[in-house]
Amino acid sequence: RIDCADGSDEICPQRRLREFEGLDDQAIFKMEQAELASVMNHSQVLKTQKSENLEEHFAREAEKALQKAERDGKECRNAEQGTECFNHVLYAMSHGIYQHPNWYPGLTSKSSFGDFQALLHLLPSNECARPCREAGCLRLSVQFACQLRVEWLRQVEFIQHSVWYPELSADSSSEALAMALWQRGDKACSRPCGENEADDPVL
Repeated sequence: RIDCADGSDEICPQRRLREFEGLDDQAIFKMEQAELASVMNHSQVLKTQKSENLEEHFAREAEKALQKAERDGKECRNAEQGTECFNHVLYAMSHGIYQHPNWYPGLTSKSSFGDFQALLHLLPSNECARPCREAGCLRLSVQFACQLRVEWLRQVEFIQHSVWYPELSADSSSEALAMALWQRGDKACSRPCGENEADDPVL
């Protein structure tokens, strides 16, 4: 709308902008609403981008803090079932990541138990030690106790208590199951070796 020269709120037809010529007040109102919606949408995009940048920043800072803890030689301990840390990690994996994904920068619903523990370790209220990530490894083929434990997980636990392993699926490999058990502090399993790793002679 174009106000009159006298400062009143009346619409002065003689002062309409050229692009508004031939349009009634309702049409002009709709154009203004469309422009406002465009501005609001742009603001929302900027807000989303800012949020994503903050999450990336927090993820980087979390990884730096974890690497510093490793360099400082802080004791590592994978969370075992029945501990407060285990409960916090499992809740984050099963519920938190879906309800409040921005609380877990750098993580997704597919992230490992160890990844979640690593992030929660940075929050003292969760009572989580630094997870062991640099431990030596053994091929699953030579870990006989772990093989039995993996089969029990696949045939019993995963059917009856699949919520205990939200990062796994029925198609997960035996190595993935062994890794999940090791990350949960299961004494039957050492960290399974990756493709380009050799057995640790000390284990």
